[in-house]
Amino acid sequence: MKYLKLPAGFLFGGVLYVLIEVLWRGYSHYSMFIAGGLGFLLFMAVNRYLVKKAGYLFSAVVCAVGITVIEFVLGCIFNIWLGLSIWDYSYIPLNFMGQICELYSTIWIFVSLAGLKLENYLSLKISTAINKIGLSRNNYTFK
Repeated sequence: MKYLKLPAGFLFGGVLYVLIEVLWRGYSHYSMFIAGGLGFLLFMAVNRYLVKKAGYLFSAVVCAVGITVIEFVLGCIFNIWLGLSIWDYSYIPLNFMGQICELYSTIWIFVSLAGLKLENYLSLKISTAINKIGLSRNNYTFK
């Protein structure tokens, strides 16, 4: 079971982010599945290693920086290198190369707060369910 936690987190984050993107913009792209999956893996890692030491607000800022880096790297790959023009923030003030901007980086802080809480909740629920069927908690959860 321990080998399923990372792929499951990636898949969950990918699907969730695509759904959020469709609700926000009305459409999405498969690159957003990758971004969401990587972002949720980041939530898993930060929940395990940072939240108890630094608290949720600082952890959310760390996640927002991480998500901004993910967005920039994927933007450079998909928008610039492959020329797919999935998003373009060049019209938004304080953007960098049209791939990231201060506005969305700030929004990622609030998304990260929710994402960290969601990941923690799911981790505890899954751990409880696995314990009920007799499997070790340490074999599944990231905590």
